[in-house]
Amino acid sequence: MNTNVMFTDIVGYSKLTGDDQHLALELLKEHDKIIEPIIIQYNGSIVKRIGDAIVAIFDDTTDIIQASVEIQ
Repeated sequence: MNTNVMFTDIVGYSKLTGDDQHLALELLKEHDKIIEPIIIQYNGSIVKRIGDAIVAIFDDTTDIIQASVEIQ
């Protein structure tokens, strides 16, 4: 069985937290609200969060590709 790993990250998030932490946290909430259902829809599992990043795994290569395309 293969495991496929997805790593998401918000571009510029670290700088934004320094510039406007409140806005950064609001954007992070929006990021998660958009991405989490897509990961679940395509049979993925979130295994870890690291700041603004999400690490998710998928058993099926097609699912991870479709989730990635939809997220973009």
